[in-house]
Amino acid sequence: MTPSRAIERYCRAFSRQDVEDILALLAPNALYELPFLSPRLVGEAEIRTGLEEAFAKLLACSLSLEPAVEQVDTAIAEGRLEATRADDGLKIDTPVAIVVRTAEAGITRLSHYCDARPYRLWSDRLILALDH
Repeated sequence: MTPSRAIERYCRAFSRQDVEDILALLAPNALYELPFLSPRLVGEAEIRTGLEEAFAKLLACSLSLEPAVEQVDTAIAEGRLEATRADDGLKIDTPVAIVVRTAEAGITRLSHYCDARPYRLWSDRLILALDH
């Protein structure tokens, strides 16, 4: 799968909050980074737990991205990340860039770049603090 195709498929799975489809795209020891989650998640078990806990705290979420720019095994796409927290209805709406690196086994690194600070300062807590 090309890196651009990986971003497209990830974007659709993320917007459906489909952890299984996201995991199916990832290599066994993939690195997953999202500023609303801490720490970085590595490997299927950590990523599964992190995404399940995060999605459980959201009423809805979506990623909408422009077409990716690709070079060899890496692609980057820009767009918007929107979500609504379940506990207080806080709406998150921020520009985002996603970088994906792929190998034969799947996505080896998936990194979201966005500014979570306005939401943290306003709420004075982690946006999607994980329970572990």
